Amino acid sequence: MHVIDLSKTGKKTKEHALIFNPLVSKILLKRSLLKKYTCADRNQRKLLQAVSRRIKKEKQQLLEEKRCLIEEKKLLRDQANKSQYNAYHRKCGHANLKALFKFKRHGKVIASRLPSKFLRDYRKDCPLCIAMKKRRSSLPKESLSAHVLNTLVPWEEIFSDSSGKFSLRSKQGNNYFTVIVCAKTGDKIAIPHVKRKHFPLVYFEFTKRIGRYLKVLYSDLASEITSASFERYLLVKGVNHVNVPRGRHHSIGVAEKAIQDLSNMMRCMLADSNIPNLCWDFVVEHATLVNSMISRAICDKTKTIFEAVWNVIPNIDLVPPVGCFCARLMDNSARADWKLDPKDQSGVFLGFAHRRNKYGAQILVDKSVITAKHQIAYDIELFPFQQRDNSNDRLQFLQWLLKRKTATISNVALDNDNPNSKTSIVTPYLPNNSMSIDDS
Repeated sequence: MHVIDLSKTGKKTKEHALIFNPLVSKILLKRSLLKKYTCADRNQRKLLQAVSRRIKKEKQQLLEEKRCLIEEKKLLRDQANKSQYNAYHRKCGHANLKALFKFKRHGKVIASRLPSKFLRDYRKDCPLCIAMKKRRSSLPKESLSAHVLNTLVPWEEIFSDSSGKFSLRSKQGNNYFTVIVCAKTGDKIAIPHVKRKHFPLVYFEFTKRIGRYLKVLYSDLASEITSASFERYLLVKGVNHVNVPRGRHHSIGVAEKAIQDLSNMMRCMLADSNIPNLCWDFVVEHATLVNSMISRAICDKTKTIFEAVWNVIPNIDLVPPVGCFCARLMDNSARADWKLDPKDQSGVFLGFAHRRNKYGAQILVDKSVITAKHQIAYDIELFPFQQRDNSNDRLQFLQWLLKRKTATISNVALDNDNPNSKTSIVTPYLPNNSMSIDDS
């Protein structure tokens, strides 16, 4: 019998056992394969790794460029929206357009180039708004109930108030304007007049425009409204005249707020367009039209005043800004030379207003004002008077601050402390009220 010495064969037996173990055999196979890699294979692997890193870096650069391009497009879009907002802000007399954005979202106003959202950047006041508007604390409101508003008829109840006297008399001879506000819709009618005691004439003009007599008139205790003769006239016509006592002016706050809004719009339009201040009465009446297109109606907050009155959605794109270039078609008889004279009569748009019982576009042509209704073309980007000296000397420095004038700042403003300075004072446009009225 053959005896095996385990002490001599134990090591080999363990090695053979490990070799035939499948897990150990895989490990050994991997090690043998790794040893077979040549130097060229290692270099090729390093090259592939470098290429993969370069591709990854290029992808990151492309993503970064794409992100920068998106941000640049967003910035350009925001700048375009801001410029379009500024254009509508100018067209609407530098009024607050927050309600106009809401009306556009609900399809109550046509404003094709107006941005879709009212962003916080738009709330920043422009230099003209800061310079021309004066902020006041709000007064308590007194409004009619919803049931009373539903039973009212337009222009059945009105609020009325007159402005203060203008230091500059308009070319039409007006020193005041009176605002009459409808208690149901909030529609406004502004009528300029010469004297405060001419309020009865203003009332007659108002009844002629609306074509009816009203029932209730709310006003303050002004002497021109509470005169005995006018009170007797209202009594004969069946009008209930309600006088607001002293210290309760917020009871006719609708009319006072209307005067404030129209005055702010008028000042901004005059300063922005730089047209002669003699035309302020045309601009005030034009401001009533713009205000009705951008303000909420009293009876229905989801509609504009214009829609509540006329049942038509207002189209602000059709309203040109005050002071823009315009031209109207002339008759052949008005041209001295049919061959060489232009067919159209060019001028500056002053606003839509009444003059001599006619309503239309008031156009400043040379030194006369004409009223036109049809065949009018506008260039809303050209403002001829912006490079002229303002008729109001106190606004010339503001025009220079707004970079409206290409010349340097007025030497008069700089040399006030130098009495020996010999500076020439620039004569403003249209001195001595030399503008005439043309009824063509």
